[in-house]
Amino acid sequence: MDKTICVGPGQCWFVDRPVRFMSVLGSCVSIVLWHPKQHCGGMCHYMYTGNIASEKSDYSLAENATAYLTRQVARRGWPMSEYYAGVFGAIKPESVCQRPLYSQLVDDNISYAKGFIRQAGVKLKYHHLGEAIPYLKVSFDLASGRAKINLGQ
Repeated sequence: MDKTICVGPGQCWFVDRPVRFMSVLGSCVSIVLWHPKQHCGGMCHYMYTGNIASEKSDYSLAENATAYLTRQVARRGWPMSEYYAGVFGAIKPESVCQRPLYSQLVDDNISYAKGFIRQAGVKLKYHHLGEAIPYLKVSFDLASGRAKINLGQ
């Protein structure tokens, strides 16, 4: 594999070839969907749920980002139940976790991610949400379905 796609805040990707997705997360959440037989999948990196930023129309809004992933899965014709998922982020660093708005943002992001995975019917393979660290760096390999997690210290 020679291609790494850096997925930044408000971005979504879905590809039909083995690549590596990479993202650095704070309060944001990345959701990865991976099909183990087809070696295709996608990653979104959302910043807010509709509870915080209901007027957002790009992929920084969780509802738009996951709708994109859902549409891409449907386009490929394999059932969502054949996909595996990873959810990462919504970090709670000690320096800001006492702020009510930050805590609410993180809690909403976590709740949305868990609800999406449950509702979509995908198998949860990786789960790194809400840890008390400064940041989290994740890379996900579509060829193998492996995630590499770097917990910021």
